[in-house]
This record gives sequence, structure tokens and C-alpha cells, in this order.
Amino acid sequence: MSSATTSTPTWPPTRSSDRSATSTTPRWTRCSPSAAATRTPRASGTRATRCCGAAQRWQRWRDAAHLAGDADESAAVARLREAVADDLDTPTALAVVDEWSRRPGRGRGIVPVVAALLGVEIG
Repeated sequence: MSSATTSTPTWPPTRSSDRSATSTTPRWTRCSPSAAATRTPRASGTRATRCCGAAQRWQRWRDAAHLAGDADESAAVARLREAVADDLDTPTALAVVDEWSRRPGRGRGIVPVVAALLGVEIG
């Protein structure tokens, strides 16, 4: 039995032109909020547009979490749990968090639930 060596990618790349580092990095890690701000806009529907849209969504959620107060979020938490329990209905789960992030007077109660159920740290 031979032991295979695996190379670990260096992230972030040392230079923006260093393609070898980014080519071994999983696609989902290539776009960050800072990358979204510096990317050249592309045609709607392209991978870069969707990726940067996700980074903007994540930033909006983080901003909302930092500005959240002490309001009761049990209804939003229940809807998020229902969406995940319903065969992992991701579009509905994302819509619940999007709605929460846009609502004035939102509470922080959903923040740990988003981390636990969706694996997204926002607060």
C-alpha cells in the first residue's frame, strides 16, 4: 500500500496572477466579500456573478447580525428549522435569513441557529 502525498493549496495566493494557487482551491472559497468588491462585473448568470452575489448576501447577513437587537426571533428560527427539516429546502432557508436581514428591529436569536443549521458564521 503506497502512501499518496497531497499538496495543500496556499490560500490566499501570494499574487493575484498566481494561477497555480487558485486552481487548487475549491470554487466556493475563491469569492470573498473583498473579492466581490474588486471583481469586474460580468454578464448576469455567470459563475462570477452568482459567487459575488453570495458574498454580498453573506456581508448583508453579517451587517444585519451586528446591528441586531434583543427582539424575539422564535418565529424566524422556527421557519428556518422547518425549511431545513423539509428535505433541506435551502432556497426557503436562505429566504428566511434574507427576510430577517432586511427587517427593521430584528433580533440576534437567529444568528447561532444560522451557524448551526446552515454552517454560516454571521455574528
